[in-house]
Amino acid sequence: MTAERWLLGALAVVAGVGACVVTGTTGAPASSFTTTLMVSSVPIALAAARRPDTHIALGLVAVTLWAWLRSAADVGAGRTIVVAIGLLVFHAAIALLATTPSSTLPDAPTVRRWAVRTTMVAAATVVVWRVVMAVRGHDGGASAATLAAAVLAVAAASLWVRQRTLGPTRVPSSQLNPSGDTT
Repeated sequence: MTAERWLLGALAVVAGVGACVVTGTTGAPASSFTTTLMVSSVPIALAAARRPDTHIALGLVAVTLWAWLRSAADVGAGRTIVVAIGLLVFHAAIALLATTPSSTLPDAPTVRRWAVRTTMVAAATVVVWRVVMAVRGHDGGASAATLAAAVLAVAAASLWVRQRTLGPTRVPSSQLNPSGDTT
């Protein structure tokens, strides 16, 4: 396993465990059960980083959700966005680890593309959260319209970023026949 993969795995573990711990310490005082959930996030995150191509990572998301539901946290609290970004980074790191064999790491353009996309999703998450906080408690019709506009803007920005990060599609020469057409 390369040093870069270890670093990416460590990032996944820290982000995943951090999201669960922040969730467990948000809202109501932590019970012994919530504390157990937070502690159990460590071996689950480690196992997910070790075996990113399995469904183990889903276990950490489930534990975090369970801790969230038990904490009765206010969705408007600032910690909400910390948990969301933590889970995003955990997911992105695990997904990137799962794309290649354990002895390699994706090439630099692929890593750069994942970093740009993850950053854009994080930014969009913060924007939508801020919009929700801004319209919270206002007239339902205006809130729904503002939220719909924000979702459409995020969808448009996502499509734009996807198109810009993919670049031109090239067909490998091995897939071309003598006339230059794809086979």
